[in-house]
Amino acid sequence: MSYFSIFQRINNLIFMRYFLTSIFLIFTIVLSFSQVKPTELPFAKVFEDFVKHEDFKNASIGLIAMDFENGEILGNYNSHLSLTPASILKIVTTATALEILGAKTQFKTSLYYKGEIDSNKVLHGDLIIIGGGDPALGSEIFDKIYNKPYFFSTWADSIKKLGIDSIDGFIIGDDSYFNNIDVPSTWIWGDMGNYYGAFASGLSIFENTYKIKFEPEDSTGANAKISEIVPKINSLIIENEVTISDTNKDLAYIYGAPYQNERKIEGTIPKHKNEFIVKGSIPNPAEVALNEIKSELNKINVICNKGTKIEKIITDSLLHFITEIKSPTVEEIVKITNLRSHNLFAEHLALQVGKARNKNLNYNIAVNTIVEFWKSKNIETSGMSLYDGSGLSRYNIITPKQMADVLFYMKNSKNYSSFYSSLPTAGESGTLSGMCKNSIAKGRVNAKSGYITRVRNYAGYMTSISGKKIIFVVMLNNFNCSAADSKNHVEKLFDKMVTVPIH
Repeated sequence: MSYFSIFQRINNLIFMRYFLTSIFLIFTIVLSFSQVKPTELPFAKVFEDFVKHEDFKNASIGLIAMDFENGEILGNYNSHLSLTPASILKIVTTATALEILGAKTQFKTSLYYKGEIDSNKVLHGDLIIIGGGDPALGSEIFDKIYNKPYFFSTWADSIKKLGIDSIDGFIIGDDSYFNNIDVPSTWIWGDMGNYYGAFASGLSIFENTYKIKFEPEDSTGANAKISEIVPKINSLIIENEVTISDTNKDLAYIYGAPYQNERKIEGTIPKHKNEFIVKGSIPNPAEVALNEIKSELNKINVICNKGTKIEKIITDSLLHFITEIKSPTVEEIVKITNLRSHNLFAEHLALQVGKARNKNLNYNIAVNTIVEFWKSKNIETSGMSLYDGSGLSRYNIITPKQMADVLFYMKNSKNYSSFYSSLPTAGESGTLSGMCKNSIAKGRVNAKSGYITRVRNYAGYMTSISGKKIIFVVMLNNFNCSAADSKNHVEKLFDKMVTVPIH
């Protein structure tokens, strides 16, 4: 064979190779256009548009949507990211409380006496109140339990009926039920003196909150004058630096620590024609409870000779039971905790969970009990770290996926109805009553909200306009916009989410 023939054959082979390659490429391109593109997650575009807003340029964001029925992921953006939860942490706390404590569990506060009653109606001994960690004792929210009739008045009558006209000993309060734990170590100074920073006590009372009432004042720049403090706390000392402002907001803040009777209140309150109320955290709840029972006894002329004191009581046969009062059920407490985002109730539930599973108790044990519970339910807890039960601590972190997994677990729980009914409804109830009022998402979102400075989160259940039920979590940390604008962004996101077609 000549060199020319060999060259020609090689050339033909090269031509054929390129020809076949070209045909294959053309076939592939045609086929790609003729086929349907791989299906994206239903919420992919909605989430993508949401996170690229200029207000979120420096933010940490985590989003997830899951099918309510089977847990299938419908949308996902950084759902593995550990973020500050704020008050959506109450979802985890309340769900754990329902599962570990039981929906119908109640907590007792008991009244005893120790000593002997003589023929002159003198109790030679002490009157004793032992707290059982009831978070709602004396709460106006549950007035049908505590205030109709007022239970301290009823207790005073029970003492009188025993044939006691005077008490030779002390009125003692035992608040050691939670091992005398006060605030979590990671709470900030600016929160602790205010009502939302009230700490859990074994003998809590009136939601551990007192009211500072200011006299009417409509002169801008004037000093705001205190008219009354309710309940009366004899040992409380308040340094008042509050002034009147044209701003129609309560911008007064109270500073002070647990068990310290000195309080400083500063900032501004708006002009007001009637009395204006600012709420603070009671420094020593057990002390207030003891003063209340003493006051009720004085009204019916039962004399207390030695005053009051707080100490741990050893329960023994020398104690004589008088009466007790039971708290609302756990499911009732959970409802208020989530509906109103009640920090004190959440902290009590977290500590009750810890106490139910551990002989010894501190905050680390309590929150670790919560984490371990969800780990035992096969939820991945890596990246979850808790420091309280309410979400007030900025040290708390949890991922959107973990939050969604808790919500998915609860939908199969016997406690689901109690849990679901505790969640506010957008545009209708609780902390979501002012959200989505004029939008298509109104009434379709049942969720817990969470807000602290530069943090806005939502987690719960959503029903689309097509009737599809969705589990969702939206977590925004360190956004650039105002709190109001961040809320508006989420409202728009909800509107889009409920209209996404899901098959």
